[in-house]
Amino acid sequence: MTNQIWPIQHRPVADKVIRRLLASRLPSGFPYGIPFELDSLALIATAKEGRQYREHLFSAILRVAVDEADVVTALERQLYQIVADFRMKRMSENKKWLVFFGVDVGCVGLNTGQCRVRLYGKDFRLISGTRFRRRWARLIESAQSEFLGAEPPRLLIIATAEGADGPTAFSSVERAFETLRGAIELQLSHGAFRHSSHVAASGAFPPADWMIAVRPGTKPLVVGLVNPDTTHMGRSRFVGTLTSKAVELGTRVFDFLREPPNPDLVDATIGTCLRLYAQAMDQVFPYAQFLGLWQLAEALCGVKPGQTRGDPLPLRLAWFQTRLENFSPFASGECISYLLRLRHDMVHKGTLFEIDQEDVNMLKYYCEIAICVWLKLRKKLPTKKHLEAFYDAIGRPPDDWDTCVEVATMLKEMRALDQAPPNSPKQGKPVAPEGTNEKD
Repeated sequence: MTNQIWPIQHRPVADKVIRRLLASRLPSGFPYGIPFELDSLALIATAKEGRQYREHLFSAILRVAVDEADVVTALERQLYQIVADFRMKRMSENKKWLVFFGVDVGCVGLNTGQCRVRLYGKDFRLISGTRFRRRWARLIESAQSEFLGAEPPRLLIIATAEGADGPTAFSSVERAFETLRGAIELQLSHGAFRHSSHVAASGAFPPADWMIAVRPGTKPLVVGLVNPDTTHMGRSRFVGTLTSKAVELGTRVFDFLREPPNPDLVDATIGTCLRLYAQAMDQVFPYAQFLGLWQLAEALCGVKPGQTRGDPLPLRLAWFQTRLENFSPFASGECISYLLRLRHDMVHKGTLFEIDQEDVNMLKYYCEIAICVWLKLRKKLPTKKHLEAFYDAIGRPPDDWDTCVEVATMLKEMRALDQAPPNSPKQGKPVAPEGTNEKD
């Protein structure tokens, strides 16, 4: 089997776990308990993309015979078959849905219905709550009276999705919707500082309060609260106002995300950062927002999450700031190192409430600058390999850069010579042994 779910280095462990599960199998299934949970987690953890097989794993194990010589290959064969059948069935059941996201944010100039955005291959329409009441009230009347209350939110974002049911339809547009939120949040919150300490989310573009999936000819389906915390404590007191001009500007800036980007491109990293930015701004408490922004900083700087010793994040994040502002990189590096110590103490010592709003403001400032710089550099450094080489270079003293270029040039020339055909002019003359006359 060419595409193995369990790599060679993990197959002995998988074999042992599968045989243990087969030995414990009962006529009614598997005995539930901690050993069972640990075995199932071990199989998911050692598999490539194990999460996609999680819900089908034990149905497949039930089909494996106890006396199989190679139980890992037998389980892979069963999993491939079950997953293929499941996907074919879901594809045959796929239907088109209209998905409504209700967002409580002010909007100006969105009554014309011409405000459209395309991100990650999904088309969105943004309309005001007033227009929503006129056009869609009858369509979702039952859901509105049953669950949503009398008044719709001030903004409706409508997407077309496909799925066998409402939750599946929502999942198919979730990533695109969160990217859209991040792009709009960056427009509304960029450069905005908060100086009060009351408990409320500081984002200008809050998450959706609810989502409705509607399929023509059927009763509207309220999939559930996307943002279950609808109390005053979770509401943003810094909600901005969205205009059609802001949406148009964001559409131009992030036009490169109209279709899902290749995962190996920096564009994919920028899309991830937009989602992380929006989700960080959703947080209510300063320490939670700080931690969300730190995850964003790690993504922007190509740092492995949780790395503390020799952490390159302060140097890298400070470099971005020097591109747009006339500040000393040393001072910026010291500031970010201070924020790093706060993050370390919060995570490892439980000092959550030592994080105050000024700390959040500064980290937000550095992250926003890094996003803006990456929007300028994405064409010059298009892939994640470029990203790694770039970060490796700025981590070196500037005097080393010329040396690195010379070494790289020499290696390219040597590779060209190695790949040239025999007796090629590129090969050059053979070097004469020392102490001999070349003419001889």
